This record gives sequence, C-alpha cells and structure tokens, in this order.
Amino acid sequence: MSAVINRDKLKIRQAFANAAEHYDDFAHLQRMVADSLLQKSALTTLQGKVLDIGCGTGYLTQQLQVLGGYQQLIAFDIAQPMLQKTQQRLQGVVSYVCGDADMLPFQAASLDSIFSSLALQWCQHLPTVLQNFRRVLKPGGTLVFATFGTETLTELKQAWATVDQYRHINDFHTPQQLHALLPQDEWQNVQISRQVFRSQYASVAVLLRELKGLGAQSVSTGRKPQLTTKAQMQQMFEAYPKINAAGRIAASFEIIWVVAEAKL
Repeated sequence: MSAVINRDKLKIRQAFANAAEHYDDFAHLQRMVADSLLQKSALTTLQGKVLDIGCGTGYLTQQLQVLGGYQQLIAFDIAQPMLQKTQQRLQGVVSYVCGDADMLPFQAASLDSIFSSLALQWCQHLPTVLQNFRRVLKPGGTLVFATFGTETLTELKQAWATVDQYRHINDFHTPQQLHALLPQDEWQNVQISRQVFRSQYASVAVLLRELKGLGAQSVSTGRKPQLTTKAQMQQMFEAYPKINAAGRIAASFEIIWVVAEAKL
C-alpha cells in the first residue's frame, strides 16, 4: 500500500532512503528512546490494530511485535528502503505502508494504538498531524510518541548562527507546546516527560557524519538556497564549542515523550 508523497517531502524521503543501509550503525540514541517509549506507555500487551509511524529499520516495530496481543501490526514509513529493512528484521505477519505521516491513508476510528519514535519532527504541520491521529484512533485508543525538543542540537545551531541566518537545523516543539496541541476535548490522560541527553564526538565532522547516516541532515523549510562553502563550513567548525584541547565536542538531544488517550 502506498500513499502520495508531496513535493516538500521528496528530499526528506530521499535522505532516509539513502540512510537505510547503514542507519542501524548510528541509531544508538534512537534505540534507547524507543525502549524508553515502551516503558512510558506501561503497556504489557496490545490489542486491535497497531500503527508504528516512522518505523525506520523496524526496531520499535519488533518490540511491539514481541508484546503481542494485537489483531494487526502496521509498519509505516516515508522511505521504501526503510520498510524493506524492517521486513528483513521481522518475522511473522506485519503490514507495510509507505506514506507520509502528514497524510495518513487510514479510515476514521480504525486504529487502536499509534506509536511513533523520533519521526514526527519531520511533519510539516504537527497540529494537523495530531488531529488526524485523533481521527483515525478509536475512542479510548492510545497515542504514544517521542520527538525532539527545542534544546536539541543547540550547540550546532549556535555555531551556524556565526556563519549566516539561514536554518540549518529543524525547529522543534517544547513540552508546553505539545500539551497545547492535545486539547482536553479530544484527548485524556495526557502524560508528557522530557530528558536532555548529551553525546560526545571526536569532532564536529563526526557529528555531521552521524546525522547524515541517520538521514537527519535535511531541513524542511528556510534552508540556505546555495551550497555552503568550505570557508563557511570551517567557520562553523571553529565556532562550535569544544570540551577539550583535542577538539572533542558534545551535542545535546532533548527527548520529549508523550502518552495520551483519544477521548471517549
């Protein structure tokens, strides 16, 4: 099954398609966040139809499969090569859908649970996405997702700000903004938590290589129209704060976990 991908998502889809082959080599944080996501959901088994949005290479989908109890498990991703990696990882019956989370191809009140780990930050308009989640969830259905917060890659943003005023990093939401996008007349039992992780790297180049390996180098809007020159890249490297004389750096990643129920 395939849904239409709009033009603005083509670069993002291509970035993740290119990253699929070596994604798992870099996805240490992603696996840790997925594990925490399941812990925070407090679910010991599933039921009905379960959707994993932005399944990537299938790590979270596999953990959902282990929980069992569901009628149907659906792996959903914007990049077909990612879905192929998921198929290689999993055994048993799983449905695979290549599509855009901004345009979910599911009927109203057709799903019992939606999971998503570090994928929703690529959506064009999160308020509309969450409204669609409510539309496709059955009353009492569960939404569990993790996304990046505004403190993510602040060091990299600050370093780029010394070079130009273009967007080199996507904008993210605060916990308060996410809570406001889950109104009480549509959602209940909303739980939001956050944590900032700081990862160390041998250099800025190593950090950028990891982001590219994860397919996370794309910026949805407001990006620089021309290619960055070597001189500008070097200026950014020099502006990035170092934690020791050898040039080692740290990068912040704010993770926000959200658990909510579609109101009855």
